[in-house]
Amino acid sequence: MAKSISIFANYAVKAALVLALGTPAINGVLHSAANGGENRQLASWPGLPHSWKDFLAVPGQLDAWVNDHFGMRNYLVNLNNKIRFQVYDEFPTIQTARGRNGRIFLASHATTAQPYSAFTAVCAGSSEASPGTTAYFNQMFADFRARGMQPHVMIVPSAPAVQSADVPEWLAQRCSSTDTPVQRFLRDPALNPDVRSAIYYPLEEIRKIAGDGESVFPKTWFHWNGVGLGEVATLSLQHFWKPGPGTPVKSHEEWLISDISHLFPGISMSSLITLPNMAEAGIDACHGPDCFPEFESFKELMKDTSHLHNPAAPPRRLLLISDSYGRLISDWYARYYRDVDHIATNNIPQLKPEQLQRVKDVVFRDVENTDVLILYHDGGAIYNALRFGVEPLHQSSAKLAAAH
Repeated sequence: MAKSISIFANYAVKAALVLALGTPAINGVLHSAANGGENRQLASWPGLPHSWKDFLAVPGQLDAWVNDHFGMRNYLVNLNNKIRFQVYDEFPTIQTARGRNGRIFLASHATTAQPYSAFTAVCAGSSEASPGTTAYFNQMFADFRARGMQPHVMIVPSAPAVQSADVPEWLAQRCSSTDTPVQRFLRDPALNPDVRSAIYYPLEEIRKIAGDGESVFPKTWFHWNGVGLGEVATLSLQHFWKPGPGTPVKSHEEWLISDISHLFPGISMSSLITLPNMAEAGIDACHGPDCFPEFESFKELMKDTSHLHNPAAPPRRLLLISDSYGRLISDWYARYYRDVDHIATNNIPQLKPEQLQRVKDVVFRDVENTDVLILYHDGGAIYNALRFGVEPLHQSSAKLAAAH
């Protein structure tokens, strides 16, 4: 009897082992894993080998594919991330870092970047603007002015330079300083004086608005968002154009998932955000490529766009050209303009010539009645993101080809 039970138990253990391994294996065959939000490209199935070298590489490629596509793998990745975060208080990526006072920072803009480079690039220290930045700004202003437009630039200090009391302690003194790489760029004697006067870098002003709360930078976000953006929008317009009183806009609060949550699947973070109520103010707010019929054939590349129409505002247009920081402040500018056209340039370098021309047609329409504000966060403004995104809009194809 005991022997029968022992044999049964032996087979039961084997069956349980086969089931444990077989279930995810079958699941993997039937449902190949997606990337699970891991912010990387998963391994591909190996192609047919065309040489002895290719043939020898197949086992390693198969191993990588099995590792990345093993059934139910996403659940295990999420579980691992949750345990590391909740038990060991750590993130599964160098792209995020826990600060003080409950704040989470984007620590680097790519997994291949240096740890904490998103801090060191914008806070005081040895970092300098990319070579050629000053010359490019001078050329950008000259090109826009040749087209009849008078551009203005607002460089937005990002969270490490604003919320310095919340950065990791070893970076606190560096990030609380005002001698940032942007300030040193603005002191460059090669920067044309008329260009310098058309650039606004409200570091101290935004530090004051933000305080130690979340009115400008929510504690779990990289991008800015909140009621403080309304104050920043008003400040920038007063600095450049002295607008009228503007349309009153009430606000409301919503819990929104962190904009960096995609970097760590399985860990859920959100913040209470204050947003403007555009409909109640009588402002028609459209967000996305459908706002511009001109972009229909390539709208997948133009998702980060907005058009706002305020019939109660003076009959003037604001053209807001930006990185990803523009979308969340664009609504607040609509209090002062009949129309606000916002175009983010993140995907501009990917456009074909005929697509780029359609964007230019939007940019340079109604020139006499348009104010131009180019808005980038500090890291994007002086480390080539602005240049790569904006340059195709104002330089001729021949100049671009010669420059690159």
